[in-house]
Order: sequence, then C-alpha cells, then structure tokens
Amino acid sequence: MLKVLAAVYGSIPADRAVEHLVGLAKSGTAIEVLLLNVQPEIVTWQTHGMAEEAMVAHRHELGQQAAEIAERVL
Repeated sequence: MLKVLAAVYGSIPADRAVEHLVGLAKSGTAIEVLLLNVQPEIVTWQTHGMAEEAMVAHRHELGQQAAEIAERVL
C-alpha cells in the first residue's frame, strides 16, 4: 500500500496533487492519504488582546478551510 502525506493549504497546486492521488487510486493503486495543514505559530504580541484559546480555534478553522476541498475530492 502506498502511504502519502499530502500538504494542503488551499492552493490550486495542492488541490491538483490531491486530484493526482485520486487518479492513482482509480487506476487500482492501493493508497492511504493523510492530509496535513500547518498554521503559523501564535505569537503573543500579535494576538491584539485575543485570548489564546480563541486564536487556537481560529487557526483550527483556517486549517479546516484549507483541507475542505481535498477532503471532498478524496
């Protein structure tokens, strides 16, 4: 089985890479795909008074948005 770590960040090239993986699967290749999205580190002085929990939730939301198209395609 082919195991692939696919970086997704909401770009067209990243989406094309996921579409390529789907093509591999359709051609009969056994494949397991793990989607990865990395958000920048939260820097305290940049939070402008927002609670850290709110910033973490916001970054989580951004990551989910970035992976949304890839999840649908897969």
